[in-house]
Amino acid sequence: MNNSNHLFLFLIFFICGVSILASDKKNKSVEEFSENGVLVNIKKFYVEVKSLDVKTDKKKSLSSYVAFICKKGVYSFLETKENDKFLETVTLGQTVELKGKVLISGNLVEIGSLSKTDKKIDIDMKKLKKTQGKSIRLKGVNKCQCGLKVSTLSHSCKLGHLHHIQTTEGSIYHYLEAGKSSNMKMHFKKIDTNAEVYPGNFITIK
Repeated sequence: MNNSNHLFLFLIFFICGVSILASDKKNKSVEEFSENGVLVNIKKFYVEVKSLDVKTDKKKSLSSYVAFICKKGVYSFLETKENDKFLETVTLGQTVELKGKVLISGNLVEIGSLSKTDKKIDIDMKKLKKTQGKSIRLKGVNKCQCGLKVSTLSHSCKLGHLHHIQTTEGSIYHYLEAGKSSNMKMHFKKIDTNAEVYPGNFITIK
């Protein structure tokens, strides 16, 4: 086999390898999710930010403020009618078994099934509530969920218009301030801001 053939085969293997890596990366952005945990109103959960839940005239969808806390961490929900229907079947504070899929870049969950469970969850909720925000600088774009890159998962623009920052690296952060984050003047605007980040990628703006 001459050098040109060797080079040709090398290029073929290289291209195939890059394609496989790209495919793996895309597939790993969404993972199967199965955990026992507790549902909370995240806007009233962290002691430091309880006072920031601004009242609005818009009816809030459950998926815009309910979060799921489990041993793995804190997760929010994709804002869809399907997720809301699942959340309507349970009560905040209940221990539940949740199965579905999670978008790793934003800890965003798409519910497949949700049911009450008697299993005890070994989580220090009092300690978690007192978590202090960590300072972070974020650069990206302010988006509602219809503009987010959520891989193969479903998303909607027709409910509470929950807003997020999607950074240039692809990570997704969720505003805790309802009033500021739902300001349509900031819709799809570039953001460069200092924030406090809490477990679950939840943020308040300094």
